Amino acid sequence: MEVRVWWPRYVVDTVGGGQVAFPQLRDVAVRLDASFPEVWATARDGTLWRHGAGPWPPDTAGQEPGPGNLTRLAIALDGSVWAVTPTGAVWHHRMDGAWTQVPANLFGALVDVTVWQGTAWVVRDDGSMWQTVNGVSFVDKSILLPMKRVAAGNHTEMWGITTHGQVMWMANSGNWFLTEGIGREGKWEDLSISEEGTAWLVRDDGTIWSTRDGVGYERIPGEGFSSISAGRFLGLWAVKTDGTLWAWNPAPPSPVSVPPPPPATTSPGAPSPSSPRPQIAVSTSGSGAGSIFHVTGSRFLANAQVTIRGARIGAGGAFNYYWMATASPSGSVDAPLQIPCISGISISFSANDGRPDPSDLTNRFWSNTTDASCP
Repeated sequence: MEVRVWWPRYVVDTVGGGQVAFPQLRDVAVRLDASFPEVWATARDGTLWRHGAGPWPPDTAGQEPGPGNLTRLAIALDGSVWAVTPTGAVWHHRMDGAWTQVPANLFGALVDVTVWQGTAWVVRDDGSMWQTVNGVSFVDKSILLPMKRVAAGNHTEMWGITTHGQVMWMANSGNWFLTEGIGREGKWEDLSISEEGTAWLVRDDGTIWSTRDGVGYERIPGEGFSSISAGRFLGLWAVKTDGTLWAWNPAPPSPVSVPPPPPATTSPGAPSPSSPRPQIAVSTSGSGAGSIFHVTGSRFLANAQVTIRGARIGAGGAFNYYWMATASPSGSVDAPLQIPCISGISISFSANDGRPDPSDLTNRFWSNTTDASCP
């Protein structure tokens, strides 16, 4: 029988020779039908991170562009990413790399998200469940017992954990039922469903268990976990309570060398009341598929990673897109963005360098907003 152990993946060597240290993470998600899936994770500061696919070492690893303030996420079978925020926003990262926000806001903190049969399900902090089929509007799917976690498999499986920590599953009829045995004990924190239909669960003591039928449960080695995501062929990824990332893989011929955890990362501090807000300007050139939006700016933190946001108001609501740039040592930004578009469409641009702003719904210290029309 194959022996597996937990491999530390919070310090990653890449094919290019670079080393990436992940910050303290909150949640992890993988595409469940891939043998060597890309691994996506949210950090405790709301940023988005990725561990590249393929046998180790991965081609790439590091931070990804994102809307910020993300907590939980799920990967669809097409590889796209769904994520939620504490402010009630649902985001979809499409395969073309753009982020779009579901126009409808659920007006409450969202605590979980999953993808089931091509639809996205989210859980609000009051225990209610909501489903979107079209990525625009939601349908209330709440049941009598309030939920805190929900997870779906590749076929018809849908499982959940109530706010009291009990494990439930949904039948083909759409009715939900409590599982048996220790699943009813009220001690469960997180779960994920594998491609083969196995439910993997994190208990309140940080241990990991599995069940195929909701009756018999089996524990695997390891403790101190808080979040889990299951792929295929026992491909488990998990985050521990200290924010470190781990993978469940075949044991090596010799013991795994565990690197020391990276130092806790600190997000940029809040700007003082007198701090000048970053300023940007946008010029355009080209046309159609060759349209270039040239974003320049100043007053950013030196050498900071800058998120540029482009917002377009359409018939279906507001749609946001994101790109990444790096500020110079003097705090300036110069980013030519190739954005295929139709002449006359207006896009509103703004940018931030990660500094928080509690007065903003996204908790980010945004620059001025400037409009530019497709040339």
